[in-house]
Amino acid sequence: TGSVYGIHLFDIQGSASLIGVVSNNMIVIDATAPLIARGIYDQTATGEFYNIYYNTVSVTGSVTGASNSEAYYWSIASTTNVKNNIFTNSRSGGTGKHYAIRFNTTLANVTSDYNDIFNSGGTANVFGNDGTADRTTIALWRTNTGKDARSEEHTSELQSRVDISYA
Repeated sequence: TGSVYGIHLFDIQGSASLIGVVSNNMIVIDATAPLIARGIYDQTATGEFYNIYYNTVSVTGSVTGASNSEAYYWSIASTTNVKNNIFTNSRSGGTGKHYAIRFNTTLANVTSDYNDIFNSGGTANVFGNDGTADRTTIALWRTNTGKDARSEEHTSELQSRVDISYA
């Protein structure tokens, strides 16, 4: 049991004029061992600022045990813009949940839009969690978060689950 993160954001010396940028990354996590898998894990605090743009994240594999996963997880309270990303989670199995997108705190600090967010709907797969409840579709996500008005929910044309260059 353990954790694997594609990118883990944690404590930067940031300000409204000094913003951390995470952009143009291709992340594949194909984990089968019982562990937590997070493509981009934003664990930064209030007063820290990020722009997360143009990333492609794919979480796959079949697991056993209590193994949660998220393609994108915003977990504390940084001021973050999440735009023009592809977040895909097709991981399955186990007793944990597998989210394409997950927020875990005050939604006023995050802007999320123009993303392609997809969850395969396999065993324990859920579109997203907004810190209050699971949301099974992008429509429910939008209604309950006020986010992703121009985002889409569909699978992207990637080469394979481990080669995520475009077909």
